[in-house]
Amino acid sequence: MASPDREINELNLRYLKIARDAAGDIDVSKERFNAGQHVFIPSAPDPALKALGTYEEAIIPAKYIKSRWRSFFSVHEYIDNPERYLQAVVIYQKAISR
Repeated sequence: MASPDREINELNLRYLKIARDAAGDIDVSKERFNAGQHVFIPSAPDPALKALGTYEEAIIPAKYIKSRWRSFFSVHEYIDNPERYLQAVVIYQKAISR
């Protein structure tokens, strides 16, 4: 019988393969990201991955956040440092209505 850690690792590897396949042309996604555009990767249905939850990947560059969110939020900080966090962190405050 496989250990729970091994089962989770196997599910993670399956998820990464499915996400890679769902991403399509990586070069196009990189170009979009570098141009400051939002990149969205839909999840592919796989019943075995229900244990990990179902969600999509949204890859959002700082340029996109600063240009598109400005009318809704005051963006205080955008931290993209994998040594501190597993994913980018945005610190923002809701804009005050006048």
